[in-house]
Amino acid sequence: SINRLCSLIFLLSLFLYNLTVREDDDVILPCSLDTNENIESMLFDWVKEVPRKEVFMYRNRSHYNNGLPGQDVEFKGRVSHYPEELKYGNASIRLKQTRLEDKGTYTCIFPEIKPSEKISRIELVVGECCYEPADYLQMKQSACTSGRASLLQHICSDICNIW
Repeated sequence: SINRLCSLIFLLSLFLYNLTVREDDDVILPCSLDTNENIESMLFDWVKEVPRKEVFMYRNRSHYNNGLPGQDVEFKGRVSHYPEELKYGNASIRLKQTRLEDKGTYTCIFPEIKPSEKISRIELVVGECCYEPADYLQMKQSACTSGRASLLQHICSDICNIW
């Protein structure tokens, strides 16, 4: 049934670290070491995949917001970290004023930890299932009349109505 399918998709989205945010809202992308060790003198890197874009890099107290070069222009001035949390192993970042083009997969890695492993991988969804019910119904009706309706839109509509 559609309710079982909605439940399954919702549970899978929790397991895969999907984050959904409204356009222009801020979002926190979580990343931390299981050991809770101090990472103030370590290197961690946040990248957006396909195509690869540099979102935020921290290297021994230097980062993109204090002079470290290399950040993709679309993220300049919109990404920050939590310096007071580094001593607890927290490498989470805040992405400000999300845009539709921010949608995609983000990965946080600690490349100097051997073996190098992906610590956090997050699928960021911007705009979907975050509209007021009246706005979403209007968008859905528009999609249906233009022939672009999909099962996912209907599932999202059901989930949005729960919110």
